[in-house]
Amino acid sequence: MSFLVEVTERQGITVVTLIGELDVYSSTALRARLSTLLDGGMTNLVVNMGQLAFIDSTGLGTLVTALKRARTDGGDLTLEAVPASAMKVLELTGLNRVFTIAPA
Repeated sequence: MSFLVEVTERQGITVVTLIGELDVYSSTALRARLSTLLDGGMTNLVVNMGQLAFIDSTGLGTLVTALKRARTDGGDLTLEAVPASAMKVLELTGLNRVFTIAPA
């Protein structure tokens, strides 16, 4: 399965929609896209995971790195529409207490 990143705006907030599988192979593309957004001053990001089929530890690390960067720059990175499988991983790692998680 392929991986796509779509960036849109919703009420002044940048929404990054993840589609497909976020793993060791695709995380590089997401890392670059998030870095570009953060470098451009978009420090409040929402990552929509509703169409994410899979996430591995590299994908999680990419999201954590972006979260730290956003918070350092005075913003935040919110996860929304987190699938049950990804929520289980977030809970097992304790990252559900680190990220702001919103419903879809």
